[in-house]
Amino acid sequence: MLSLFKNKKININSITFPTFDWEVAKENENFKQWINKEQTVALSINFFDTKPDLPYLDEIDVVREFYRKELSANKGGLIEVNIKDINSYKMIKTLFKISQEPIGISYLASLSFPFKNYSFVIKIQSLEYGMTGVREAEITDSLLQNNELTLFEESYLEWARDPYRKNFNEGLLMNLSEKEIYDSIYPNHALSKARKIINTIENNLDFDSELENLKKLKK
Repeated sequence: MLSLFKNKKININSITFPTFDWEVAKENENFKQWINKEQTVALSINFFDTKPDLPYLDEIDVVREFYRKELSANKGGLIEVNIKDINSYKMIKTLFKISQEPIGISYLASLSFPFKNYSFVIKIQSLEYGMTGVREAEITDSLLQNNELTLFEESYLEWARDPYRKNFNEGLLMNLSEKEIYDSIYPNHALSKARKIINTIENNLDFDSELENLKKLKK
């Protein structure tokens, strides 16, 4: 006789989070996406029923280099890559920037939960639209007035850099205007939205009990 108390199957609904009453745009067994009313921010979750293609999570520099190489080869760059423990589950939190055509930046924020044979990725994609570059221009002017930037051959020495490797100069590097301290001044900027939403989700995650017995991703 089959047990009525058999563990539930691991599936896309094993991790839940706020969706802000956004409209569902796409949905299937392994993917679900919501879009905000302005059609400028997408929230999604992917469920992968397979071993994740990720480096060992206890080596943060290796994890950062894993993402750095892929992004720099595709007109992108790192803003944040950190490893956290949420309710005893190990998570990779990332925030990337990618050049979009013909102008502007797309910001991608994500929370990835890798297990030995499964993984979940919650992702925010926030696009710049309308007049772009205002945040960068205004913060540049402010930093110049405070002598915090040095002009050198038509560029600023301190303006853009990888947040974790000082001498890395490939891809689309993070710039000073993308620091989190400026988000409150520019709440409607694509980056501010991405960071606020992913932080809200991070603080309001719910994990089904069947995840407790899953084997962790190991070296």
